[in-house]
Amino acid sequence: MGLVYHYTSPEAVLSILRNKALWFSDCEFMNDPEEIAYCHRLYDEAWAEVCLEAGIPEEQVNRKITSQANPYECESPISEELTFSVPARYYSFSTCAEADNLAMWSCYACRNGETGYALGFDAELLTQELQDLASSFLESEVYFDSRSGWVCYAENDQGEQIKRLILNHLVERSVICERRSSLLDRVIAGEVARGDHWEQISALAPFIKRPEFSYEREYRFVIRLCQLPIDGLEGCGDDSKAEVRQGWRLSSSGTLVPYYELSLGRAFSDVLKEVQVMHLGESGIAVSGMRRLLDSFGYQHVLVREADVRLRKS
Repeated sequence: MGLVYHYTSPEAVLSILRNKALWFSDCEFMNDPEEIAYCHRLYDEAWAEVCLEAGIPEEQVNRKITSQANPYECESPISEELTFSVPARYYSFSTCAEADNLAMWSCYACRNGETGYALGFDAELLTQELQDLASSFLESEVYFDSRSGWVCYAENDQGEQIKRLILNHLVERSVICERRSSLLDRVIAGEVARGDHWEQISALAPFIKRPEFSYEREYRFVIRLCQLPIDGLEGCGDDSKAEVRQGWRLSSSGTLVPYYELSLGRAFSDVLKEVQVMHLGESGIAVSGMRRLLDSFGYQHVLVREADVRLRKS
């Protein structure tokens, strides 16, 4: 899979390197105003298409299945263990497939004529580390699970993925009705099937975005996170490898954005492989400063290099 790059500002990169931590921002506050909600809209359209293709009369087709749903809230996987419903929210750490993407430098790193940075992470190592951390409960009363993958921007592919999940769900419900003689059994099994289906949609939604954002070429790390009273969990201990802290940051538009800072501890040095520097002028001093900073924090094996593209200083 190779390296993926997180473009960011000087203030953010200093915090990330100092704390060995990643910032996972609430998906409701992303630049795309239809983040995740876009998948819900496509789901309603795909459901209507599948029903009509299956010969279900037009008047029986529900075209607004997700109209009452909060697209930014989902079911936490811990609900099953606790035997009651626990809502979670989506938080995302975004990276780009390209090491030197001009649009990403302009939009996310080099604002107001300042120096920008792109942190290069080993995608496979980071994915595995997040999954390992998510397998244990943390002292901070935070529980999360982790997913990662490429974001899909192609409308045809998006529609096909969603329709495939719907068709599989309808087939499963049909099989349930055939195999269960008791009405109660069918109802219970049907609810289980519906829960499984929404779990699949929940897993897909953060990785579907509108085509106009395709320039981002995003590889996304997503956590579904909830906070619980610590005495409501079993297995919490003092041996957590990470710390999770809630915080707020200001977006470029001045919006307050909630996020969680997930500290990876010593594993951070393994997943960080490279830092690119974009300086709107003579970049030698900026590269030298970053090298000295990395050395002072113990990142001796991280490559530092100057960006190949150039932005004009206004």
